[in-house]
Amino acid sequence: MKKLFLLLSLFIFSACAANQTISKETASATNPEAKEKIEFLRMKGFELFYSKDPSVKDPKKAFEYFLEAANLGDPVSMDQVGGYYSSGTAGIEKSCAKAIEWFDKSASLGYPYALNNLAYLLVTCEDKKLRDPKRAEEIVKFLMTQNSIYIALLDTYAATLAATGDFKQAEKTMDVVIDLSNLIQSNAERIDEFKKTKTLYKNKKTLDSGIEADPQHFKKSK
Repeated sequence: MKKLFLLLSLFIFSACAANQTISKETASATNPEAKEKIEFLRMKGFELFYSKDPSVKDPKKAFEYFLEAANLGDPVSMDQVGGYYSSGTAGIEKSCAKAIEWFDKSASLGYPYALNNLAYLLVTCEDKKLRDPKRAEEIVKFLMTQNSIYIALLDTYAATLAATGDFKQAEKTMDVVIDLSNLIQSNAERIDEFKKTKTLYKNKKTLDSGIEADPQHFKKSK
């Protein structure tokens, strides 16, 4: 499960940059003045948190901006606040309970990154009484069903690894692809194709040397 979350997080957060926006649902429900204030607070928080300039960077002050924006209904800032509580960043109280609460609020407004963070915390929280692996699995299944492109990306990543000679890692990646496909009850024939691909990598063969590759696969250069 840990391997699954790490790889899922990799793909989800690779698409998540500092210039994130409020979900359409939230934006449409927010008046222009409040929206402008939220955007200012959020961006100020990101500036203070991510700045490479030591004279500007101030994660603790950034928390204050994120918290104010979160209290105004910004799901992106809610997710950031949850992150502070889950990690204890900048001396902020480390609290799984508070982190779960903020991730829940953000996710309820349609912010998928918070849903991923919530699932991860539900299986890693130091307070084991707050862990809920079953709910976490349901969340992952939902995210993968809504974003099946991640399975395709992992499949392509495995093909790329094989093409560069890293068959061991390619085989491990296909294990994850197969696990995720089983999780969302993917097409049985498709899963069989993934298993055949894994066997190729196990035998140190690339896709073009065994079975016909799908369009998203990279073939080894001749």
